[in-house]
Amino acid sequence: MSSETDPAERGAVLQARRQARALDDPEAALPRFLDEAEERLRIDWSRPNEFPRGQRQVQMMITGAQRNRARAPKLAPGLWAVLRGGSVIGSFDARMSSMPSAMGVGVTRSRPLTHAYLTHSAVPTPRSRGFDVEDVDSAASFAVELGTVAVKPGTGRGGRGVSWGVGLDSGRDDFDAAFAYAASRIWRRPAYCPQVVVQEHREGLDLRLLVVAEEVVGAVARVPLHVVGDGTSTLGRLAEQAAARRRSNQLLARFPVEVGAEELRTLGTDPESVPALGRREVVSAIGNPFSGGISVDVTDLIAEDLKALAVDAVWSLPDVKVAGVDLIAPSPDSAEGAVVTEFREDPVLGLHGFPLYGRSRSTATPLIEAMITRARD
Repeated sequence: MSSETDPAERGAVLQARRQARALDDPEAALPRFLDEAEERLRIDWSRPNEFPRGQRQVQMMITGAQRNRARAPKLAPGLWAVLRGGSVIGSFDARMSSMPSAMGVGVTRSRPLTHAYLTHSAVPTPRSRGFDVEDVDSAASFAVELGTVAVKPGTGRGGRGVSWGVGLDSGRDDFDAAFAYAASRIWRRPAYCPQVVVQEHREGLDLRLLVVAEEVVGAVARVPLHVVGDGTSTLGRLAEQAAARRRSNQLLARFPVEVGAEELRTLGTDPESVPALGRREVVSAIGNPFSGGISVDVTDLIAEDLKALAVDAVWSLPDVKVAGVDLIAPSPDSAEGAVVTEFREDPVLGLHGFPLYGRSRSTATPLIEAMITRARD
């Protein structure tokens, strides 16, 4: 990288290269999970799920209403009501249901506010603080106090602008680049937070648990797109095959990932190299499924105490009955060492309905059931 490179661009490249090293330590949570998934979930990475017909979130909600003997008429462009017994019990659009309150939406879209609510409810969460985009010096001082950190936009989606595993042992250059990268990706929407968040870095598996009312109805591990060497194929060829498998998924195909020679070199890898037989290599810059990663259903592996942690986290929010809860956990088998990092108040139901690997989960039906229960109460 040239010294003239824009700091935000440099931060993106540095994070891509950290992502590429995500599988280097075989004892880390992600490599261990990939090894175990083949046995515990009977996953063949060369054979992703195939779904006969695609369904958008709106159609999933309409089907969920019908299964609960409710109707979902379209009231206006982009807005559907849910009616049961002649009464309106809720509504939804292409992304959001009426289950979270307006205040709850504001909290979940702000990483500093999310941290404040989790902390005050004694829900395990990494130490964290938000800083104005001009206050990089104070942010760096806090990072020194924490040690290795994650740096994130105050509001954001899809893992964009997020750096993790950032240290200051060798100076501030990498941290400043990560800070600039996060500042350049702040999600400028209603309720946005014009800050950069510096957060204690925690090692573990990246999990999304979908909580409806007081129940976890789906869970996925969010895994970077990766390949497994066969001893003869180049990394470039294997990456193309992995991207093609990802494109076969009706949901992830809407969020394409580039894995050409330029992108692989950005990761610090050689597209003409030949990975050894059985060696895994990351080929995506971001592990979030909507920014280049893949989804693996792990609902059947999630321990009861980890489910309880996700439910407790949702209860820490102001009147949010449905949310995607993001956790970092050493293993899906226990809540020990697990932390809640953030929420998605408009969770994508298809992430659980159409995982690239693992079982499909029906999530719209329990969401409509929760609407009915709330209306009765």
